[in-house]
Amino acid sequence: SKSSKVASKDEFDLLRGYVRNKYISTGNEMIEGNVSIAPYKLKEKTPCTFCSYKPVCHFDQSIVANDFRVLVPQSREQVIEGLTKKEEVSLV
Repeated sequence: SKSSKVASKDEFDLLRGYVRNKYISTGNEMIEGNVSIAPYKLKEKTPCTFCSYKPVCHFDQSIVANDFRVLVPQSREQVIEGLTKKEEVSLV
């Protein structure tokens, strides 16, 4: 049903492919030296609240170059449609 939280096989294959491509591209960026600080913000929540690496990354929003990547919540249908069209999606 529309309210079900279970993905169909095709939907799961789309999600799996997206995640695989994302971790490959992220790994390649790290190998190339791109290790920039880019935490996200979803509504009022950020991973910085619970992060053990604060002393290492020194993310400070008062510095102009530091800003959160703002994630916009998407419905299941929006995520699946974006994955089908090969668009960038936010899996939240």
